[in-house]
Amino acid sequence: PGDPAAAALALATHPYGCRVLQCLLRHCGDESGGGEGGSGGGGGGASPSSTTTPHPAVAVARQALLGSAVRLATDPYGNYVLQHLATRGSPSDRAALVASLAGRGAGSIRALASDRAGSNVLEACLAGRGLGEGEGGGGGGGAGDAPAAALVAALLQEGGDAGDVPAISSSSSPPTTAPPLEATMADPYGNYVLQRALAVGAPAQVAALAAAVGPAAAG
Repeated sequence: PGDPAAAALALATHPYGCRVLQCLLRHCGDESGGGEGGSGGGGGGASPSSTTTPHPAVAVARQALLGSAVRLATDPYGNYVLQHLATRGSPSDRAALVASLAGRGAGSIRALASDRAGSNVLEACLAGRGLGEGEGGGGGGGAGDAPAAALVAALLQEGGDAGDVPAISSSSSPPTTAPPLEATMADPYGNYVLQRALAVGAPAQVAALAAAVGPAAAG
């Protein structure tokens, strides 16, 4: 009964509901395996041994979450649900999540990178299942990883308007223009996003990132 989309958004922003929602996505959705760890304090439990047909209500909930990705990315609990979709969801989940975030350009991406919660979502999107499979390395990414390439391209994009990013939790006054990459590099959260981008980006993108941040690093 009720609206599964509205219920999903309510659960995603609740300190305990976000954990239940991740379990629902894992066990009643179309996720196929994934590593230990998950996001937001969800712990353990066996993953399905094979891909299952998602429950209709869970499929609706997933679409609602992806449609509200920009808002949830900076939510103290919703960000864990998005990390779960990026690292344990289907490839189409990750692609849709990246498209939602990167579609708003450098203003949104760099503002998210400077947010404590948002930066974790971006790292998860860049790494894909790599973050769900234990520590180390660059995880996913590489020249053939279209979602990661789209996200790095958005980071590199100059200009942009950050007004689409609501309620940046780590700042009392969210920026209205895209911060320069030099500022992202020196940001306590953004620097991790750039490190991940350098680890997983395509060679041409890594070269472009190095060219953009190199002078600041040398200075």
